[in-house]
This record gives sequence, structure tokens and C-alpha cells, in this order.
Amino acid sequence: MQNDGLPTMDYATSYTRRRWGPWIIVGGIVSLLVALSLFIPTLNRPGYGPSPRLKCHSNMMQIGQAILLYSYDNRNEYPPDLATTWATQDLYAAVFICLLGNSSSSRAATQFTSDPAARAANNLDYIYVGEVLTNRVTAEEPVLFERLSDHDHDGGNVLFGDGHVEFIDKKQILKLLEPLRGTPRLTEEEYDAILAK
Repeated sequence: MQNDGLPTMDYATSYTRRRWGPWIIVGGIVSLLVALSLFIPTLNRPGYGPSPRLKCHSNMMQIGQAILLYSYDNRNEYPPDLATTWATQDLYAAVFICLLGNSSSSRAATQFTSDPAARAANNLDYIYVGEVLTNRVTAEEPVLFERLSDHDHDGGNVLFGDGHVEFIDKKQILKLLEPLRGTPRLTEEEYDAILAK
């Protein structure tokens, strides 16, 4: 019998392949399942979520957009406080919370107030200083500060008049705060809340 150039397989080789073939497939599947079971729990660890600094940046951008939308409906004036922003715009309470801050989303939803001293005492993570501004504000004008304690006093995110958010070190934040300190835009209580330890 001619084999026309095709390799021949004897009975012993084909028997071995038929015998071990399914076990090789089962072993591969088991190895894959073991590898996945080791990898999946790492996805739920806190260190694998978004960076707190980045999350605060995103929160402040959303608050800035809500402030701007509010101004379009109210003669270009910024809202008098964050409570008004939250009540009139479509924002979740969690947007007003820093992952490393002192607040909880349930407290943020119930403790908004227009009294600056109470705002600072309620430990809201962002301090709003835009109550007397309009949407014609300059790009360098600060509108919203984050507490320095939320990021180990290294600095904090600041929302500016044109809607951009920057993470700024502590020295630069102090320079931005100094002209506002003691004015209706930034009371002593709010100033202390931003710098709180």
C-alpha cells in the first residue's frame, strides 16, 4: 500500500493521542480557571480603583459644569452656594465628596446649607468661593477649593473661572487664598476649613 507522501501513524501513536487528548484539554481549562481565580480578587482591592486625586478632579469638573449651567439660567450669576447647585442641577451627592475626605454621601445630601460657618463645620470636602461671581469671570479666578487635608497637605484641586481644574501645591493655594481671606467670598471659617489638619 502506497502512502502518497502522507505520514503514516501506527496504532500505538494514535491510541496514545486519543487517550491523553481530552486530559490535556481539561488540564488547560483548569489552569486557566486557577489563573483567573488568582487575578480577579485584585480587581476589587481599593488600590485598583481611580486615583483619589483624579476622582476629585472629575468631581470638581462636574461641579464647574453645573455652576456654568446654573449661570445660563440665572442672568449669568453663579449660584449662591453649593446647596443651590446641587438642588437645581442634575448631580449626585457623591460628586461633592472626596474619596479621602471626611464626608459621606448621605451627609452631603442632607447637610448642605447657605451659612458659611455651618458649611465649614459640616466637613464638606469642597469650599465654594464663587457666590458673587458671574460667568464672565477670568480664567485665573478660583471658584472652588478642596481641603488640603484630603491629600495629605501636599496640595489640592482648584476649580477656576474658565472651568478647568488643576492640582496645585500648598504654597500656590495659600497665594490664591490670601486675597480672598476675610471677604464675603471666603470667611475665616472657610479659610480654616481649607487649611484644616
